[in-house]
Amino acid sequence: MRNRGTGLVMGALAAATAMAVTAGCSSTMDGAATKSPSTSAAVGAVEASQLDHGNYAIEPRQPLGEAGKAEVGALLEAQRLANYVTGPWEVDPALATPVPFGMGPGSLALPGDTKMLSVFFLPEQFAAMNLAGYVNGFATARSLPKQRILRNTVLRFTDAAAASAAATSMAQAMLAHPDPLPPPIPSSVIAIPGHPESQAVAHPFTDPESNQTWYLVDSFTARGPYVLMVRAQQGGPPEPSAALIAKTLDLQGPAIDKYNLVDPAQFATVPRDPSGLLARAIPVRKGSGTPNSNITLDPHGLLTFDGDPVNSAKMYSDAGVDLGVSAGDFVYRAKDAGAATGLVNAMVTTMQADGPVNETVPNLPGSHCQKAAAGTSVTCVASADRYAYQINAHTLKDAQQQAAAQYLLLTAK
Repeated sequence: MRNRGTGLVMGALAAATAMAVTAGCSSTMDGAATKSPSTSAAVGAVEASQLDHGNYAIEPRQPLGEAGKAEVGALLEAQRLANYVTGPWEVDPALATPVPFGMGPGSLALPGDTKMLSVFFLPEQFAAMNLAGYVNGFATARSLPKQRILRNTVLRFTDAAAASAAATSMAQAMLAHPDPLPPPIPSSVIAIPGHPESQAVAHPFTDPESNQTWYLVDSFTARGPYVLMVRAQQGGPPEPSAALIAKTLDLQGPAIDKYNLVDPAQFATVPRDPSGLLARAIPVRKGSGTPNSNITLDPHGLLTFDGDPVNSAKMYSDAGVDLGVSAGDFVYRAKDAGAATGLVNAMVTTMQADGPVNETVPNLPGSHCQKAAAGTSVTCVASADRYAYQINAHTLKDAQQQAAAQYLLLTAK
């Protein structure tokens, strides 16, 4: 299930990506969106005229067409990288808590502007790096709170030579420009077990909460046109973090080899909505888009935005989910209507761990809503035909209206 609170924007990154995100929502439209058939009956009869959708649109958008601009295509391809980036929970199932960075907690698509990469480094380090040929990337980070953190980032460059040069310059910059706070934090080279091709740097720091010494290890590995950039940190000596990075690379290398590269010269022709499902999702609110908006993902990619990826992997598998989209909400495509209903029920079971799920969407059978314990948000889940969806809003009324609108969008002829 989607993390509550995704889509929060950090100003520096918002400026770097505003044009691409806005362009991603306002293209010339062509083609035709389609509604997939179902092989199983939906839950209960719904009288569409009885659904209160407020001011939300209930007619699908026209087909979204191609990217139109190279920078938009670079962002779309950055989003698609999520399908091939190893999640920290795959390395260690305990690493499931999203770690905020950039826009939205846990994961971030990195479009084709090197300014986006500055969030990962000190200014002095970033200024010293040779990032010529950078194309785009994707990053995901999780933690076992107060014990260890793992962030895995895949960066694409124009070719293997550019990736190799970038990996070397990144490692050298980390060594040459340690943390400037007095006294400077010492950094040292460290080997990554089983990966002599990796260039890694380690440095200690004192955790202010426990007063314990932690080691942070940054590894940079060129693999074809990619730099596999992995950071691990935990208490004690650096070797456990290096071992965590080694396992990440064992998984990430073969995974990224499966990615079907699109020539940057063809980025303008990348489809915005390859499945047609984005056109049937609630649009992103004006001014609230991030690099993670208007995204189409396979089940693996969906997990990078999930609050409980280990549990959700089973839920998606059981429901036969083959893709999902995120616009104003998350919509998941299951194998049939019965499976979509089962997915909603599984979501409710997960939600109940945080408190009672005792609200519904009026006149929408099989819908469920939960007010957050803090009273700051509401989550509603429901299904329509073979689709399950999740709405997050600040008020119950708004969540209910969005859920009603999403049902009507998915069932529109």
